[in-house]
Amino acid sequence: YYTTEVGAYDAKPSDSAYGTFDQGGNFWEWNETDIFGDGSYRGLRGGSFYNYDYYLHASYRYFFSPTPSNEINIIGFRVASVPEPATISLLALGTIAALRRRRGLRR
Repeated sequence: YYTTEVGAYDAKPSDSAYGTFDQGGNFWEWNETDIFGDGSYRGLRGGSFYNYDYYLHASYRYFFSPTPSNEINIIGFRVASVPEPATISLLALGTIAALRRRRGLRR
């Protein structure tokens, strides 16, 4: 286990579709999956710098108890932007208005 500079593997490009580099194996990331339905165990994805490479496979799932006593340096979370329902509603109304306007111009 060793570290490299970002983009060091230029024979096989390591950038993602989002333009980010070498994020695999940073740390396990919590997700919203409630394993037993009671909140006692939550899903983890992604593997960490401390684990084997097969944990990085998209098909690999893991879980852990999210209690404060289980704080560990290989588990974290990713902050993602999710549109609010009001944003989606406004987008839908705008689309409907545009379609109605377009239909009116055809006549």
